[in-house]
Amino acid sequence: MQQDGNEKDASRQSNSEKKSLRERQRRSEMNEAFAHLANTVYEVQPTLNSTAPNQTDNIGSNDNPNHGSTHNELEDKIANRVDLILYTVEVVKQLQKQKDAFKNELSKRREMVGMLGKTDDNQQNTSKTFDN
Repeated sequence: MQQDGNEKDASRQSNSEKKSLRERQRRSEMNEAFAHLANTVYEVQPTLNSTAPNQTDNIGSNDNPNHGSTHNELEDKIANRVDLILYTVEVVKQLQKQKDAFKNELSKRREMVGMLGKTDDNQQNTSKTFDN
C-alpha cells in the first residue's frame, strides 16, 4: 500500500516536472521570437523615412519622428511586449505608406515615359511629312 502511494507521488512529480519543462521551453521560444522581432524592427525602422520618394527634404529634419533613433531610444519606447507589437504595427503601416508612394511614383514615371514615347513618334511622323 505504501509503495502505491510512493509511485503515485513519483508519477505526479514526474508529470509536474514535464509540465514545468514544457513551460520553460515555451517561454524560451517566446523570448527568442520577441527578441527576433525587436531586432528586425530595429533593422527596418531607421531606413523607413530616408527612402520614401520625394521626401528627401525630411531626411534629418526634426519632423521625422524616427530620425536619429538609436537602439537605446527604441528600447525606451518599447517597455514590454505589448509596446513592441504596437510599435511593429506602426512600422508596418509606415512601410505600407512607402510602398503606396513608390507605386504612385512609378506609375507617374511610366506615364511620363509613355508620353515621351508618343511625343517622339509624333515628331518622327511630322518630320516624315515635311520630308515628302
